[in-house]
Order: sequence, then structure tokens, then C-alpha cells
Amino acid sequence: MHGKNLYSSNGGQVLSGIYEVTKGRFKVIYPFHEHATVLDGEVTISDEAGNSVTYGPGDSWFCHQGEVVTWDVKDHLRKTFFVVTVDRFVTVAAQPSEPSRYQIAG
Repeated sequence: MHGKNLYSSNGGQVLSGIYEVTKGRFKVIYPFHEHATVLDGEVTISDEAGNSVTYGPGDSWFCHQGEVVTWDVKDHLRKTFFVVTVDRFVTVAAQPSEPSRYQIAG
């Protein structure tokens, strides 16, 4: 298991980076909210109810803080991560925006 932080906010409540792990099966109790995207390898993630999803290169998932899952890494896994360690999210009202002067070609 190896991880490298590529970004950390001043208070450490937001982190992003790359995480790698070799073959194995282990239980994770998420200490943070995480969005992850697989770069290489494959993992099957199962929740406590027995629901499972297998993720491979290009696939993404989101886990909430406190969620309990089991990871089953087939051979290896390399993923990006974006984590937030807060007790609750705050909703911010949308601000009016100016129309873009750019257009989509094609």
C-alpha cells in the first residue's frame, strides 16, 4: 500500500493524490468522503448488505464518511483520490453567471 498526496488544503480538510495497493482483501471504514477514479487494475467493493461493484480503469465511485466496505483487489490497483474530511457539507446558493462567449464546435 502506498499513497502520495498531490494537494492538501491549509487545514488538511481537502486532499487529493494517487493511491496504490497490491492484491488483497480488506475492510475499510471511511474516515472521510472520497471520490476515486481507477487508473490501473481492478477492485471489487462490497457494502455491508452484500452489494458489490467491480471497478476497472476509467471507473469512478464515491464513498461517504463512515461507510463500511470490503475491498477485494484482484492483482493491483492504482487510483486517484479526492477526499474531504468534514462533519457535514454546506450548501451554497448558486450565483448568477454571465453567458459564455465560447461555443462548442462540432
